[in-house]
Amino acid sequence: MFYTEALIDRMSEKRSDADFIAAQLANPETVLLPVWRGQNLIDESANSPQAGGLTIAEAGSLLDDGPDLVFLGKTDERAYFAVDVSRYDEPVDVPELTERGHFRNLRDVGSAMGQSDGAMLAFGRGIFAWHETHGFCPRCGAPSELRDGGHRRQCSSCEASQYPRVDPAVIMLVLRGDECLLGHNSRRPAKWFSCFAGFVEIGETLEEAVAREVEEEAGVKTTTVKYFASQPWPFPSSLMLGYFADCPKGVSTPDMTEIIETRWFTKDEIRNIDKTEFRLPPADSMARQLMAAWVDGRD
Repeated sequence: MFYTEALIDRMSEKRSDADFIAAQLANPETVLLPVWRGQNLIDESANSPQAGGLTIAEAGSLLDDGPDLVFLGKTDERAYFAVDVSRYDEPVDVPELTERGHFRNLRDVGSAMGQSDGAMLAFGRGIFAWHETHGFCPRCGAPSELRDGGHRRQCSSCEASQYPRVDPAVIMLVLRGDECLLGHNSRRPAKWFSCFAGFVEIGETLEEAVAREVEEEAGVKTTTVKYFASQPWPFPSSLMLGYFADCPKGVSTPDMTEIIETRWFTKDEIRNIDKTEFRLPPADSMARQLMAAWVDGRD
C-alpha cells in the first residue's frame, strides 16, 4: 500500500516538548523535507524518484524568515521535519532547493518511490494542507499559531486548540461472481472507470456508508461487506477505507450526476486493461489495490 510505513518513529509524546524540538533543529544533521504550495521536493537524479531533502547544515538562508516547520519523527540517526517554503514565488530562484530536486505533485511520482520516502512526503504534505486552511480560530476568528512541533494550532486570542483532522472515506469494489462493477465519473477522461467511493456521514457506520454510496451512485443494493485495508490519502486529507461489497442481483443505473456510466468488468479485462480501450486509476490508489487483490484472489 502506498503512502504508508514510513521508517521513522513519530515520537508523538515529544511534540509538546519545546526543548526537544529546539534540540532537533539545532542538530546540523536534522533533515528538512520542503513543501511548496502542495508540492514536494523530489530528487530524480537516481533510477527512481526519492525524497528531496537537505540537512540543517545545508539549509543556508532557507530558515532565516522563520518558516513553518512540522516535526515528522526520527530514525536512529536523525530527525525529520517538513518545511513550508511556499513564501517563495519561484523556488527555482533558491539554489538550496534547486540543487536537490524539483517540486512535483506527489501523485505523479508516488507509485515509483520507495515506500518510506512516499509515506514521509505524504505526511508532510497532508499536515501543511491542514495548516493552510486553518489559519484562523473557528471559535472567535482570531489568527492561530503553530504549536507542538506543528501538530496543533492555538488561537492567539482565546487560546482554543485545533488538531489536524482526517476525513474518512469508504471506497468499494462491487462484486458479482467473477465480475466487478465500476463507474465512470463525469470529471474523468473518457473510458476511465474506477470503484465507487464517498465520505462517511455523521451518525453512520462504515458499512452503512458503503451501502449508501453504492446505491446512490450505481443504483444497486449490496449485501455482504468485507473490509480490505486502509490507506492515508493526503490529497488533501482523506483516510481511504477499502471494502469488497457483494451485489447478487439488480440492474445498475448510474446517478447521471457524478457517475454517468457503469459497467461490469471480468477479471481478465482488469488483468489486461492495457489491451482494452478502458483506463483504470493509477497503482498508488486504493481503487487499483482493491482490483489487484480481487484479480489475485485476495478478496
